[in-house]
Amino acid sequence: MTAAISVALISAFFFALAATLQQREAGLATEIGASDPRLLWRLAHRPWWLAGIVADVLAAALHIVALSFGTIAVVQPVGVTGLLFAIPMVAILRRTPVPRRDVAAALVVLIGLALFLALTPGQTQSTIERATPVVFVIVGTVALLGGLMALAHRSPGRVRAVVLAAGGGIAFGVVAVFARALLLLIERPHPAAIVVAAIGIAVLVCVGYLMLQHAYRAGHFAASLATAVVIDPPAAIIAGALTLHESLPHGLVRMSLILACAAIVTAGIALLVRSPSHVLTLSAGPEPDADQ
Repeated sequence: MTAAISVALISAFFFALAATLQQREAGLATEIGASDPRLLWRLAHRPWWLAGIVADVLAAALHIVALSFGTIAVVQPVGVTGLLFAIPMVAILRRTPVPRRDVAAALVVLIGLALFLALTPGQTQSTIERATPVVFVIVGTVALLGGLMALAHRSPGRVRAVVLAAGGGIAFGVVAVFARALLLLIERPHPAAIVVAAIGIAVLVCVGYLMLQHAYRAGHFAASLATAVVIDPPAAIIAGALTLHESLPHGLVRMSLILACAAIVTAGIALLVRSPSHVLTLSAGPEPDADQ
């Protein structure tokens, strides 16, 4: 469990670096409409955005290593620390100090996350025997993401950013589950499940990446990143239970404590997002209209 958390922390650092670099570039692409796939082509010509891709690849590779050491319920929540890493990164880019309020909020997040991990089962049986559950999860996820894209297209500003970021968080949470599934299938091969999981990863990575870039482009970096990292763990835990039969925490007392810890983490993130310093918001161009 310690190895899984340690590697996941390093992965979260590179994810934060990627998000910071990509938001800086995506915010300049103001001529593309909401959810337009051409955005990725435009960004592919920007060196700093490509540097973010390299950081994302490193983050993904390390995340897979972490998943080989621990379960979804242990690894995914650590991704919340990506927001904490992003604070000093953006402060450096803006050449501004990190406010004490944001430092205090970051400590609240860390305390809540530490307590959450202490209450989460470190070991649980993960199995995948059929491709059917994977297909159901893919279809359900794609349908949900399609609905979120439609909603984002009709939403303005911050609401659009949050909706798109939620879709990105859900997509990558499910991708993590399928990545762990492939690791398990290496030991006990099931051809159909391998093919379906690989297709699911390819589709959801593309859709999730597109939604995150559009969320960053909306100019509300703090709200976007916070939404993505908070939505990712519950989406992954639910998908892990459906696909890998990973057991969820049980017992009224334990569940109550876990929910309390989740509330602490959410409260800390809310403080970061609402910080009057706007230290997490990089400058960007004007927001495009929702009907573009």
